[in-house]
Amino acid sequence: MARAEFKNFWSSYRNWVWFASTCLAPIALQFVRHGVDSMFELTETLENGLIGLALSLVGTYYFCVFNGAKALDAARAIIESDLKDQIERLTPPKRTSSEQHHYDEAKMALTELGENSRIILRHVKKLGKLILLAPPPVVPGIPSPQSPLPKGMSPKDAYESLEKCVEKSLLSREFRHVPISPNHQYPNTYIDYHIAEGMKEVLDDLLYSRAS
Repeated sequence: MARAEFKNFWSSYRNWVWFASTCLAPIALQFVRHGVDSMFELTETLENGLIGLALSLVGTYYFCVFNGAKALDAARAIIESDLKDQIERLTPPKRTSSEQHHYDEAKMALTELGENSRIILRHVKKLGKLILLAPPPVVPGIPSPQSPLPKGMSPKDAYESLEKCVEKSLLSREFRHVPISPNHQYPNTYIDYHIAEGMKEVLDDLLYSRAS
């Protein structure tokens, strides 16, 4: 960088200015003022000009080296700033104590519950709420789905996975009793499942990241 700046400084124009002022001008002035005989006394003048040129070259070179170092420092600072910004963008934001607690709980629960629970959790997140209809108290059986289930999953497996997720505080469960008619003794009981409070963000990380 210093060499390039040095070459740029000593352009053809500056070379001509130096040559004209150091060599041509003294010779012309000497000839006009003192005649042809005095031309032989130009040696000292030219020597002084060459010494001045050498000093200019050395000074210009060290000036370019100094400026080159400053330019390198400025470029390095820009690169370091860009790298810092990239690292900050790629680094996940630090979780709060509460978020970390939920994350650890959810990670442990998913490890224990297995793949069916992951599938049903992803499905509930997609739907927002999954609804089952509980059988009447006098009729044994499992709740019947009122929302679509994951492809290939039976109502029994879905219900068991939902209940396990409720036990691990990954899902919340709400019962809704809807009267049918005055002639029916028991109302319809709907069970609504949705992602538990505080678990939405951590499940986004655990259910969809490859590391989980």
